[in-house]
Amino acid sequence: MFSVLAQWGRNWLESNGVPEADRKRTCRFERMEKRELLSADPLHFGGVYYEDAFHSGTDSGTPGDVIELTFVGGAEGTELTSVTIELDPLGLGMVPGAKFFDTAPGGAGTSGWIPLSVVDNQGIDSVQFELNSNELDGTTTLTIHFQGFNAGDRLTLGFDVDELGNGFTTPTVEGIEFEGATITGTFTAPTYYDLTQSATFHDQYNFSEFDFTLPPDSYIPPGTVPANDYTAGGAFAATQQSLPVSISGTVFHDLNGDNEQQDGEAGLSGTQLELYVFNGSEFVSTGLTTLTDAEGNYTFTAGDRGLYRVVESQPDGFLDVGAMAGEVNGVTRGVVESANVISEINLVGGEHSLHNDFAESLPIELHGQVYHDANNNGTMDDGELGIEGVELRLVDAQGNDLGVTAMTNAQGEYVFENLLPGTYNIQEVQPDGYLDGLDAAGSAGGLAVQDQDLITGITLTSGQNATGYKFGELLPGSITGLVHTDLDGDCVFDPELGEVGLQGVTIELLDANGNVVSSTVTGADGSYTFTNLAPGAYGIHQVQPDGLFDGEETVGTASGVVSANDTITNIQIGSDNHAGGYNFCEHPPASIMGCVIIDLNGNGLLDSGETVNAGVTIELLDESGQVVATTVTNEEGKYTFEGLPEGTYGVRQVQPNGLLDGIDMVGSIGGLLMEPDTITNIVLGPGVDAVDYNFSDVPPASISGTVHADLDGDCVFDPDEAPLVGVTIELLDSNGNVIAETVTD
Repeated sequence: MFSVLAQWGRNWLESNGVPEADRKRTCRFERMEKRELLSADPLHFGGVYYEDAFHSGTDSGTPGDVIELTFVGGAEGTELTSVTIELDPLGLGMVPGAKFFDTAPGGAGTSGWIPLSVVDNQGIDSVQFELNSNELDGTTTLTIHFQGFNAGDRLTLGFDVDELGNGFTTPTVEGIEFEGATITGTFTAPTYYDLTQSATFHDQYNFSEFDFTLPPDSYIPPGTVPANDYTAGGAFAATQQSLPVSISGTVFHDLNGDNEQQDGEAGLSGTQLELYVFNGSEFVSTGLTTLTDAEGNYTFTAGDRGLYRVVESQPDGFLDVGAMAGEVNGVTRGVVESANVISEINLVGGEHSLHNDFAESLPIELHGQVYHDANNNGTMDDGELGIEGVELRLVDAQGNDLGVTAMTNAQGEYVFENLLPGTYNIQEVQPDGYLDGLDAAGSAGGLAVQDQDLITGITLTSGQNATGYKFGELLPGSITGLVHTDLDGDCVFDPELGEVGLQGVTIELLDANGNVVSSTVTGADGSYTFTNLAPGAYGIHQVQPDGLFDGEETVGTASGVVSANDTITNIQIGSDNHAGGYNFCEHPPASIMGCVIIDLNGNGLLDSGETVNAGVTIELLDESGQVVATTVTNEEGKYTFEGLPEGTYGVRQVQPNGLLDGIDMVGSIGGLLMEPDTITNIVLGPGVDAVDYNFSDVPPASISGTVHADLDGDCVFDPDEAPLVGVTIELLDSNGNVIAETVTD
């Protein structure tokens, strides 16, 4: 039947003078120009007309002539909202060959009529005809409105189309006769402009280049014969146009460096910015550049959705503070790649990214000085010199190095340049050979943390020139002195007198509160030194050496007082103050020595043939005559009292039994002989060895004789003469005084 109908159609075309070439026209579907950026997927829309009179030759029964519509592709959320089928797109009116809808009885049509109907609805929520069957009858325009006609949905409409001839009307409108009619679709999608585009129906058509599926030109309707002469198709491919997007922001002078524009922070005019877009593999320039206006504001408007990047050209004289990704409907959209680049701004049609801001600051300088604070008052006074080559660092609140350093010049000056606004801490690297002194914050405030070489909390604003951040340094001081023997009691070291330095004596360094903070021992020459002393008050204490007696203490060059035995306090040491002469004098012990002689000739000397007396007790007397020590003579008759402090002494012999007191001798440093057996007023100085304090004892002598009767007058006791018993005999001294008496036996 289709072949018969096709032949009828060809015969009709030939009989009506249609050229053969035109009888074989095939529809061509124009595609839109290729889109750049991130456009939507192409939208494919089409419709196929079929003349139902092919079966019966009359307009009777439903569905009648049909048009099947569908679309695929397009942007996400695309809907077909209306379709208009126009049978008279050229507006020729009811002339021979005109086609019109025959949808109601009694109209202009012939051989019956078919009402307008929905033959098949696949997925469409609502189908609304602008005209009903009665209103449509005799017209050339059919408009249908939809809700929920999404990609892939399908609609088949039933109606009757008749054609006006020369003085007659035919009920059969073949494909070649329907050719030239148009079908117009209107599409909507979120973030895209509405799309309205028309396609023209052609008798011969091929939809192979489209993604949808509609009946082909030679499809077989109910029956067995292809109906290619009774079909017409129209389609188009189009790409929806995204609603424009915009990116805006401000380049501003960020006074406090917080990367947020606040009241009083002005925009920077004349700053250039450029817009880039992602092409699928990289960001490329869109060719759009702009300059900020008088308030520092800028705006880019792009015609399509996409993934964008804004690049700022650094304004002259300013430093980067940072950037802030903008917001779309109050939600951050984008990534700050650097202080001059905001990227990953993903926009769909109609979206506007606001507050893509760039913060700039004028460079800041932070000045200071490192100096020798000679008087340790925390102020750089006239005459106090800067220290060259000292390193300063900027650190964060946790003391982490920020990687920014400065070095002092010959005047001790340093500067940190090109700083951004913010709060800074300065850490000084303690210079070799110096001790930490007092530090001071400068013109922008802050806090000097003493004993840490640190100034914290320096808050700087754009363009500020902060000065006066000073670090005072101190040169170490020292205390030196001597521990020596003092033989003459003046506590002046007199080597010519035999005074010597004392090695190994412990000396303690005291702080201002009297606490021991260090100790040392004297060297071979008796000297000691405490070095690397910070300015302050100190004391020196000597630990009394064994075997010596305490002498005087000498206050040295940095003043001080003798506050206790072997202790000098309140020694004031300033920067680079080297105090000397803090001496301790020690007295060597004295001694008294002598011997005890058995003096046969009574001259008090140990002569040849005379012996010494061992085991004789000798007593040591103090100045008041009290016994303070005793000893006995050794085998050589000698005695010694040693380890004696200076003073006045005496020695006394306890008279040995069987001997008579002889002559006693005052020794090497003098004294007084006192009876019996006592020498006093021996004055011992430090280290004096008094010798030859000797005692002599005399063996007793005897006088004997006989009182007898002398018979022959020769006073010689002869054997025949008798002794006289009971006669008193008196012993006289040299003065004739009776000193003893006895009687004869």
